[in-house]
Amino acid sequence: MYLSTEFYCPTPYIDVDDLDATFISSTGISMTMSGFWDGGQTWKIRFAPMLDGIWTYTTKANDSGLNNQTGFITCIPYTGTLSIYQHGFIKPSANNRYLTYADGKPFYWLGDTHWSGFNIAERFNESNDVRFTSMFQGMIDRRVEQGFTVWKAETFANNNEQGNPARNEGGPAWNNGKFFIDLNPSFWQNIDQRIEYLASKGMAISIAQGIGRSMKNASAESDHKRLARYILARYGAYLTVWITTQEYNDVHSGACGQYWANVAAYVYDLDPYKRANIMHNAYTNPIVYHDQLWYGFVTLQQSHKRQSQIAVTFGFTYGTQGIWWGCYTTIDKNYNCGNGSDARAWNTAIDFPVGEQMSMMARFWTSFEWWVLAPDGNAIIWSSAPNNTQKPYQKTDGNNRTLVIAYLPLQLNGTVYNGTVRNLSPTGVYTAQWFNPRNGTYSTIDKGWIPSKAGLWNIPAQPTSTDDWVLKIQRINGSNTSPNFAFGMRTRSSSNRNINQTSNKVVDGDMRTNWQVNDAQGFNNSWLAVDFRVNTTFNKVCIIEYGLRTAGYRIEYWNGNYWLVANMGFTINREGVTFTAVTGSQMRIIFTSEIGQSPIVYELEIYDSISIDT
Repeated sequence: MYLSTEFYCPTPYIDVDDLDATFISSTGISMTMSGFWDGGQTWKIRFAPMLDGIWTYTTKANDSGLNNQTGFITCIPYTGTLSIYQHGFIKPSANNRYLTYADGKPFYWLGDTHWSGFNIAERFNESNDVRFTSMFQGMIDRRVEQGFTVWKAETFANNNEQGNPARNEGGPAWNNGKFFIDLNPSFWQNIDQRIEYLASKGMAISIAQGIGRSMKNASAESDHKRLARYILARYGAYLTVWITTQEYNDVHSGACGQYWANVAAYVYDLDPYKRANIMHNAYTNPIVYHDQLWYGFVTLQQSHKRQSQIAVTFGFTYGTQGIWWGCYTTIDKNYNCGNGSDARAWNTAIDFPVGEQMSMMARFWTSFEWWVLAPDGNAIIWSSAPNNTQKPYQKTDGNNRTLVIAYLPLQLNGTVYNGTVRNLSPTGVYTAQWFNPRNGTYSTIDKGWIPSKAGLWNIPAQPTSTDDWVLKIQRINGSNTSPNFAFGMRTRSSSNRNINQTSNKVVDGDMRTNWQVNDAQGFNNSWLAVDFRVNTTFNKVCIIEYGLRTAGYRIEYWNGNYWLVANMGFTINREGVTFTAVTGSQMRIIFTSEIGQSPIVYELEIYDSISIDT
């Protein structure tokens, strides 16, 4: 949407920074988007409707030419195949463990780092490699082919970094060296071209304002907030993710994290889409601000190893020499490009095998419901494995363990990992495979095997002892189609036997802990409750208890006003009871009868389950 001011402004970026437009859908949804100056007397507002249909708008600004402009736009359904337009903006999941699109579909983050991606270091209009007509577009095309989903860069508009002030084919970010005052629209129009190309390829765009050390005290906070508002207004209608700044907590260079946190909170308040927001930390410095409303997810800059893939929840960002800072040639005069034998140019780096291996790892994770997995140190007992940076990592889908993933790093001395997977279902039928992260292939260890009666399975020797491997174990009969909704949730109970046998022990995934009712209360109508915090649909409940003491139970769910009965019966065990699906924000099981003594419950599991017995 184009607008014009009534009067000439000598410094328009400063003089008119209050333009907003409020859009209202036919269903009454209201969203307010900021506008931005784009040169001369031209202002623009970019808006991405969240619903099909007619949206009316009204503008508000101090300038009479921009104020109280009205009209409407019509949004029609998207008919293409790109996920970012099918599913919407990226946000944290309801349980804050991974990212999703706006419609709730899990989003797997496979990012490529291009800190200088808006800068002249990455040429948009030229290439020195005959395979590509554009350095910028060529790298994007290659990463899209490899399945990357995120492109990460920063504008550097708040910095004069390493003798390279922010500049691209449109010129410098600021005219005449007047930082935060004399904005150059041509610089941002060049970024527009880059953003639009990324969007046309279906890439999510992760944007940082610049290096954190540009703001060392409170006096610069207002300048950085104005620039943040401008960036949000200009690019907020694209599928972008806010990184705010890089290395906000680099105390050695004087960066002040608190002022950057104020900027991040300011952007979150302005953003009508409430998309994922974060600040990029410096190396492995402590992560702070994670209790703030605007803090959407963690980006941790650390070692470039596959352990990171198994340890994190929602993805990984790759950064390679020659691309994380764009190096046109091996003799570029920037220390980020390296010197001598360390130097790498972009067109060499784009072909590094690790880029393809990152793609293989993403295909591995997205071949199953990766979002239900969580680190699980109790899943495997290692009898032979290092306890250092080369230690193995494992994830499972909770204490039901229908899916177990373990990464076994390369052992330079040829050490073989020996261990035992535990707490598998003694009646389950499983398959086990080795995944080769170097070439993306699988090899079957065994299919159709049953664990020991104790739920144990010994891990065989790896195919080779001089490479890294990924172990995948999956139950192929009676698998639950959802995660265990109870795992890690908040719990309550009618009473606890003592401080060690409390209700939270039934959702900790540890068979060594348990809950038991207080003897003074007795067994009659004792209960356990799980709080999902959000409405959750389930149709199966299992308990793992000592001695099968339960002789009567009633399962209830909270519909927001009162408790309703979902199921009742006499016995309930590890295999569980299945009933007509119900939806509620809480579930409780009331024990109405017992055999001999009050029950000792090790684990309580809740699912939305459809049997897939084979």
